[in-house]
Amino acid sequence: MQHATRGLLAATLTAVALAAPAVSLAAPTVTVRIEGASATLLEQTTVTLDGRPTPAPGNCPANTVAAAIEKATAGNWDRQAFTSTILGESHTFTQNDYWGEWLNEKYGGGACSDVVAEGDRVVMMADVSGSSFEPTVFPLTLTGAPARVSPGTPFTVQVDKYTAPTGSPGEGVKAPAGGATIRGAGVTTAADGKATVTLTQRGETTLKASLPGTQTGGLVIDSRSPAVTVCVTDGADGFCGTTKPGQPPAPQPTTLPAPCQTLGDDGLCGTKDTRAPGGSIASVTEQQRFARGKGPRTLAGRATDAQGIAKVQLRLTRTNGRTCQRFDGARERLVTTKKCGAANATFFDAGTSADWSYLLPSALPKGRYVLDVRTTDSTGNVDRTLQRGRNRVVFFVS
Repeated sequence: MQHATRGLLAATLTAVALAAPAVSLAAPTVTVRIEGASATLLEQTTVTLDGRPTPAPGNCPANTVAAAIEKATAGNWDRQAFTSTILGESHTFTQNDYWGEWLNEKYGGGACSDVVAEGDRVVMMADVSGSSFEPTVFPLTLTGAPARVSPGTPFTVQVDKYTAPTGSPGEGVKAPAGGATIRGAGVTTAADGKATVTLTQRGETTLKASLPGTQTGGLVIDSRSPAVTVCVTDGADGFCGTTKPGQPPAPQPTTLPAPCQTLGDDGLCGTKDTRAPGGSIASVTEQQRFARGKGPRTLAGRATDAQGIAKVQLRLTRTNGRTCQRFDGARERLVTTKKCGAANATFFDAGTSADWSYLLPSALPKGRYVLDVRTTDSTGNVDRTLQRGRNRVVFFVS
């Protein structure tokens, strides 16, 4: 969800830089964790996405980080592509603070555009921008803890941190986290990130690592790991699912079927489908600049709807000095128009595939371009709301 000017950073750092590849229709199961400025707001939670875009105002595509946040928080966030509030905690860059997005311990390119796959790990954390707009709060991992251990038996854990030195999406430089405190064990890691833990209290103990933050912009925010649970038992003491001699075995939990889930207007669970589909552009990012002769030729993106996609349409306009043009889908070329502006151009068909793509006859020449995508679902609902960075991008060719 990423850094040219400080004024743009609050939006850009957690927003949509549409560099996402096409995704499958399968709904992945992922984990989501929300780390606030002073406490964990949502510990690592497993959710299965449902193939639906997020509700307005974001309307982010399904199978994105935004969709995972929607599922994990039960909709308790601002649902914006440029996220400011999650679970009641807001970060609006008033103190250089914002919500940083990480995917699989790599700095995110935008909650509305980063696509998730089976087993992915999403972390949204309160962060403070550094002097070069780089993140200063990082995801930690805590590994090596056994699921079960005998009382008094020591074990070694490893704490690592993942940094993004330049603040570029996709960065995730792993290094040992020396000086990290492990809550629940009362120990601190050495320079190599290792610490020896000995637990004597029987039953479950939760371990969670944290690394002190630095004073930046008036805020100090610690880096944290997901919580890890270790159960302490000798195997016959009644803890951790064990049974004391002479006692009946513990009852087994029952699993109830999950209820049908619907937003109320998506056609699922017997509801009437009045919800517009979601569309996004993946081949070109907002404000992207291409070198001379390197203009894009393939336009591609993603359309999502619970009931299926019936039509994908594109609109492409170009300005270069006083010359205004639009792409004519029938003639497959740019044609000059009397009036400038996207509103004076027409849409052309780009197929019916959810993972849509359109091959231009040649690379685009010099100019300023506006690319729009409009999607229609199988029941006739049309996504007519244009949002910069999602289904509208402005880009340049030198």
